[in-house]
Order: sequence, then C-alpha cells, then structure tokens
Amino acid sequence: MVDTPQTPPGEPSGGLRCPPWIGIAVHFQRNPHLRTGQQTVAEGRVFLAFLALTLRAEVENRLRAAGLLKKITVAEFLAEMGRIRAIRLPDGTRLLREVSKRQREWLADIGLLPPNP
Repeated sequence: MVDTPQTPPGEPSGGLRCPPWIGIAVHFQRNPHLRTGQQTVAEGRVFLAFLALTLRAEVENRLRAAGLLKKITVAEFLAEMGRIRAIRLPDGTRLLREVSKRQREWLADIGLLPPNP
C-alpha cells in the first residue's frame, strides 16, 4: 500500500510526493464527509485515518526528540522514507534496493535500525 506515492489533494502534481495513507488523512481533514454506501466502508476509512494520524504523530515525536524537526518536516521525512524499495524474488526472498546515506542517517537519528541489504 505504501509502494506508490501520491500527490496530496490540493497540491500541484509536481509537488512533494507522499504515501497514499497520508493523502487519506489530508482528505479527511479537508472533507469530513464519508459518503459511502456501507457502514463497514465508513468504519474502514475512519480506521485508516486513525492509523495515519497515529503514525504521523509517532514520526513527529521521534523527529522532535532527535532534533531533526528543525531541519526537515514530517512530510519530507515520510517522502524520503517512501523511496526505500524492496524486490521479492520468485523463491520468496526479499532484496532491498539501495538505501541512501541520508535515509540511513535519518533512520539512525530517530532510533531505528536502517534496513539491511
């Protein structure tokens, strides 16, 4: 689900890219109407918005604790981390594509281990 970045609603298409779940959270902030035909669909959308908000708050807290919030925004951090890609081979093993130096440094700064290749 996080593999295909989208431009948040209301931003020009050439702007900062972010994962789709961030777009869902932004959508609910700007348009609180669910307009679904089923209760389960509405509950699912609210749950996704809750997860997005929780994850964003955790990232913001970690960036603030590491002192990175003065240098970068949460959206910039998430966009940069969204560029990390993995390939699954036919035998089921997972290969991680290159993780940039900046990504490794930021992950280490917030207390997460950078992914191993």
